[in-house]
Amino acid sequence: MKSYEIEKDKDGKRGVADMAWAIAIAAALVLAYLGIGLVFARRAIDPPRRLYKDVLREELECGNLKDDTLLQLPFQQVSGQSVRGCPLVARLYRPKEKSARYVLFLHGYNYPYISALKYLSLFLERGINVLIPDHAGAGESGGRYATFGYFEQQDAVNWLGRIRGWARDEGFSAAQIGVMGESMGAATALLVAQKAKGLRFCIADCPYPSWMAILRYRARVEIGPWAVGFIPAARLWIYLLSGARVKKVDIAAHAGEIGMPAMIIHGEADDYIPWALSHKIIEANPAIAYHLIPGARHAQSIGRAPTEYREIVWQFLDQAGF
Repeated sequence: MKSYEIEKDKDGKRGVADMAWAIAIAAALVLAYLGIGLVFARRAIDPPRRLYKDVLREELECGNLKDDTLLQLPFQQVSGQSVRGCPLVARLYRPKEKSARYVLFLHGYNYPYISALKYLSLFLERGINVLIPDHAGAGESGGRYATFGYFEQQDAVNWLGRIRGWARDEGFSAAQIGVMGESMGAATALLVAQKAKGLRFCIADCPYPSWMAILRYRARVEIGPWAVGFIPAARLWIYLLSGARVKKVDIAAHAGEIGMPAMIIHGEADDYIPWALSHKIIEANPAIAYHLIPGARHAQSIGRAPTEYREIVWQFLDQAGF
């Protein structure tokens, strides 16, 4: 009887030990999963900040800019504050004659205002003011995290309010405003177009249809198909670090709410955000004009086909009465 009880006691202890090991292994796996998710999250929203000189070099090398003369254009530097509380810096470029017409240009992911210089002549030559803010976490603006349009759209709406105030101060009854963006800025512009009232047009160059879509695509391309499985953990960390909710940034889901003239331009050779992704927005709202630029890579359509690009944009602006 004693021998049986001893064996039973040993079995019980082994069971407890096995359970402890199982719990320890499960905890280690969970911690590893969350740890890899944290790495992915930081990679997505907290990249090393690009310097202006590096952006300029890249724009010159890819042919988007022929030289650095656009840096010499006069501008008015203005300051603002993000909804996240950090300071924002923007540059206001004015045409020769006073005008109530403005374009708010939103730059791409970690690619500050210099990336927008290549578009300036499209608007200044038509007598349109151009405001180019650096997003929070980019350029000379404060802050840290890129949220793929989640907070950037709210900051953009605040810039629209500033523009309306400037127009009133200059004696105009109201400002006429359009919005344009590139890459992340293009997606943000489309989000703004869904919500902001009184905009005259929206132009989006190489946008993505949702934050989830671009997160999945870039994870597969940059890391491997297995990385997609860590996106739920990355989403959790993105929220904990920045307060942004990935699933809330869904341009295609609400594309039908865009009632103003809108247009998407995309490079056919774009392998960073493939044109098939932006076309999902068109599938959701066929009223949005769509143009593919043959041979153009990501955010390089205007450099690849400057004459065609100008014709496309100016014809669109004419049709929009702008």
